[in-house]
Amino acid sequence: MALAVVTFLTSGTWHCPNDVYFVDLEGFGGGGAGGAGSTGVTGVTVQAGGGGGGGAPFSRCRVPVIPGSVYSVTIGAGGTGGSSNGNPGGTTSFDTLAFFHGGSGGGAGSGSTIGNGGAPFQGNNNTNVYNNNTGPGTPTSTASNASGAGTGGVGGNGTTAAVAGFDNSVGYGSFIGGTAGTNGTLVTNAGGGGGGGGGAGPNGAGANGANGPNGVASGTGTAGNTGTSGAANSGAGGGGGSSGSNGSTGSSTRGNGGSGGSGRLVLYFQQGT
Repeated sequence: MALAVVTFLTSGTWHCPNDVYFVDLEGFGGGGAGGAGSTGVTGVTVQAGGGGGGGAPFSRCRVPVIPGSVYSVTIGAGGTGGSSNGNPGGTTSFDTLAFFHGGSGGGAGSGSTIGNGGAPFQGNNNTNVYNNNTGPGTPTSTASNASGAGTGGVGGNGTTAAVAGFDNSVGYGSFIGGTAGTNGTLVTNAGGGGGGGGGAGPNGAGANGANGPNGVASGTGTAGNTGTSGAANSGAGGGGGSSGSNGSTGSSTRGNGGSGGSGRLVLYFQQGT
């Protein structure tokens, strides 16, 4: 018998050959998006950058299939970044037989409150779920064949530096977390906080956090910058957005978080005689 390999980078269907009774699945969901920075505040007020999103986990499992049947495959999209908390990554699934959840979104900055990094994954307790986490924080798993990926870094606040995303040494290779954005410099008024780096995914490096804008002596502060997005099919977390900097009037425009990278699913099965 020969080993057949089918890779899904986008959603579709798989027709089970007549002589195949089980498949080995290897996959992950989408990475979480980075959180947005805060808006600028009048005066020398410390500004908070957004947190990076989390990378999706990497999991393997075996499921039974029925020869001749058609199975749906859904590839989880990366979480979308915006002007608030980052959205979690979407779930990659093999019909109703297996689910691979995405990374958590990073938290947005607010005033002088730093945005938190996203956890590697989230999900619900379910026998069909091959990875699980109840929310941001330390990842846990319901299955021994599930491995976490990188957690997103927290944002900076103009004084404390932002944190890079954490690395992932498992999956298809060893990938690094996204770099942290730098804080803006003090020019009479405080610069904006840098965004946290995105967590590394199972198939790609985390996205970089945005640099915070420099402070200005007077007038309206500079708008924040948008974090970088994760690469397609990487499961990597998006970078955090920076905050706006201060002037005599703080900027009302925060930097958006970057989106996470989408998921992937690979099928392995023995076919033929």
